[in-house]
Formats: sequence, structure tokens, C-alpha cells
Amino acid sequence: LTQDDVKVFVNGEESLFSGEYSVPGPKPLDPLYSWIIPKSAYKDGYQVIEVVTSKGNMTVDWVEIMVICQTEQRLKT
Repeated sequence: LTQDDVKVFVNGEESLFSGEYSVPGPKPLDPLYSWIIPKSAYKDGYQVIEVVTSKGNMTVDWVEIMVICQTEQRLKT
């Protein structure tokens, strides 16, 4: 899977593909991928996630959002 294969939008904002992602077990058999959600997409309550593919039909097994807040200071170090 590459950034050209799938685009992910969260609350109408396009997210940046950041590649394959690994988690400690238990984990799914299929590979996991991550996207960086822009701050402009953050909101309280329900989130709308859209997955658009250029490869025809795809199956999405699972969608999960993990929010990691980083301050400007932490980003610089």
C-alpha cells in the first residue's frame, strides 16, 4: 500500500499517509497503516472517516483513531 493507493479523510480533512504501523500483540493478521490527521480535523464527539481508493474495491478490516497531542516544544526536540 502506498500514499497513492488510498486517501483518508477525517471530518473532511485529508490526512497524510505515514506508512506501515506496528502494534504489540494481540494484533490483526493484515498489515496496519497510519495517517497523520491535521489539527484542523480535530473536534469533539463523533468523527467521520472516509477511505478513498484508486485501486478499485478494497476491504477495510478495522478503523481506529489514536490521538497523540504534541506541543510545539516537543516537535522541535
